Amino acid sequence: ALGGNLYIYDDVAVFRPHGLNFGDPTDRIIPIRDITGYKKGFLSIFHIYLNNGKDIKLAVWKKNAIINALEMRRQAIYEQKAPPLLFKP
Repeated sequence: ALGGNLYIYDDVAVFRPHGLNFGDPTDRIIPIRDITGYKKGFLSIFHIYLNNGKDIKLAVWKKNAIINALEMRRQAIYEQKAPPLLFKP
């Protein structure tokens, strides 16, 4: 798992790893609409599951706050993208 910061925007979450991590230092861009689940692991380990089967493993704190923020954004996205209601007189 990579340690770093998770930034939550309107449609995406961006994970920026700390410079002290070994491995790929690039940002992870996570489309919020593609999130299908979460798993809180031991200590700071946190998994985000996507609808393409991908498991993004991160090392973060405040996992409950992250889940709540992501779920609020997911709800807002789905409410914005809902098909218009048909009006029948």
